[in-house]
Amino acid sequence: MPPKAPKVVWTKQAQMALKSILDYRYKEIPSARKTLRTEIINSSKKIVFDTQYQRDEIYPLWRAFVTRDPF
Repeated sequence: MPPKAPKVVWTKQAQMALKSILDYRYKEIPSARKTLRTEIINSSKKIVFDTQYQRDEIYPLWRAFVTRDPF
């Protein structure tokens, strides 16, 4: 059985970065911004073990998950 993942904690910096990205990308569509934010937060709560998601291509020590197709 894989090791259990530690609890995911959103730092203030991560919260502000998410807000900035969503504000920029979805400033014309506030309902989509809210929906995507909820999906991202909920996905982070579903992490069960530390190797559950693929390694990030830019920061290999981090894991990445995709909530929806970006295009």
